[in-house]
Amino acid sequence: MSVSGSSTSRNWYWSQRGITMGPVDFAELRRLVSEGSVTATSWIYNPVQSAWVQASTVPELMDAAPQPSVAPPPDAPLPSTVYCRFCGAAASANASHCTACGRPMGNAQGFVIDGKTAAIICRASVLATVALPVVAIFAPIILWGIHSNDQAIVREARAAINCHITMLVVSLVAFLIGVVGLVVFIGPIITGLIFIALYVYAIVVGIRGLIAASKNEPFEYPFSVRFIR
Repeated sequence: MSVSGSSTSRNWYWSQRGITMGPVDFAELRRLVSEGSVTATSWIYNPVQSAWVQASTVPELMDAAPQPSVAPPPDAPLPSTVYCRFCGAAASANASHCTACGRPMGNAQGFVIDGKTAAIICRASVLATVALPVVAIFAPIILWGIHSNDQAIVREARAAINCHITMLVVSLVAFLIGVVGLVVFIGPIITGLIFIALYVYAIVVGIRGLIAASKNEPFEYPFSVRFIR
């Protein structure tokens, strides 16, 4: 399987302890393989196949894997290793900052939400607009504020906020149509149909997003306008 057509794409992801990491380009993913942060059994999102596969199925990726070293004696304790939640680089368990990107390690922070939990919160907030219109948008806003230094969580929160803003704008347009159209019977009917469509949209998109989050898959909100970039 060749990846030449997507080697420069920044749409590669990898899963680490149930957390979706990325996106990165193919060269960066090879670097993670070379230092052991991504192994043959790691799950990666291959944009060529548009599917999650094990890294071992991509020969061009595993060419960068380090050669196996001699195992330590049975009585020698294995080093304790943790991984940076920003770039995926391996580091000592007692390290306060990542040696690769310089950012604080997750074990040095008191309150940390992983990428999967953040995706669930953001995508559930869209579903919650059915019962909590307007209010539900504060969930991704707060999440963004707490984890403003985590680009993966910021991207997830920004996408959810854009979806909320899109629905709010459509709701405002529907309300104006209803007010202006009071002189004729058709105005309130159009407004009602738009609001019904919005409720259906929130339910369908929210459920689809949560299903994708349970599989650690990226998700794009259909028809969402990127008000915040």
